[in-house]
Amino acid sequence: MTGRNIKLVAGWGHEGRDCQFLGEKLSSYGKVEMTSVTELRVRNEVFSYATACRDMIMRSGEPCVLVGWSMGAMVALETLARFTTPISHVILIAGTSKFCNCSDYKAGVSVHDLKALRAGLNFAPQASLRFFLKRVGFPRDLPVETINAKAAEMMAVGIGTLNEGLLYLAQFDVRDYFSRMSVPTLAIHGKQDRIIPWQASEYIAGHIAGSKLCVHDEEGHRIPLDAPDVVASDIIDFLEENK
Repeated sequence: MTGRNIKLVAGWGHEGRDCQFLGEKLSSYGKVEMTSVTELRVRNEVFSYATACRDMIMRSGEPCVLVGWSMGAMVALETLARFTTPISHVILIAGTSKFCNCSDYKAGVSVHDLKALRAGLNFAPQASLRFFLKRVGFPRDLPVETINAKAAEMMAVGIGTLNEGLLYLAQFDVRDYFSRMSVPTLAIHGKQDRIIPWQASEYIAGHIAGSKLCVHDEEGHRIPLDAPDVVASDIIDFLEENK
């Protein structure tokens, strides 16, 4: 073990333990702490994710590798953009620098789709979450039992908390901060991703100096869960290349 300090942040509706297998693969390379945007959220403080992420990093007082998946990758980018921290490397898995499409950004998600998910959470939450999780699982067909169990876990988080996360995604945009980002950055994406297009990672890699892009043709949004060996190999190779 090299003694690396690795912080892993899972995305919307997930818990840190969902990335357990990736964490285990990385534990041979350093000390891994797993959390999620839900666990980072500070009650009664709107959009507190990046502040809480900074606080988590600063508590250790040591340089760290910050790994984020999905919304966790966005929080990692915001933390890097807004705060001075001892982040040595950033790993963005299925991340994006802006969540929604607009006239000058086409690598995001349809605003209509995000609004539909928010409406579904309010009027038919279980059905809406099951549909979302099927898309997360693509190109694999997740068992119905797996989808139902995960939807129940997400419901237990609370509709209000889930909606707060979606509001964060709707306004998320750190593209203006790229020039401030000089930390070695790795963007990993599955080409079959039906939540965040892989071109979002391509955009990041094209705008952060010295960054690297790894795209996997057969994987989707769940790449850290479905292919932890592949993701861990990408991360470790990158860290070795950028000591």
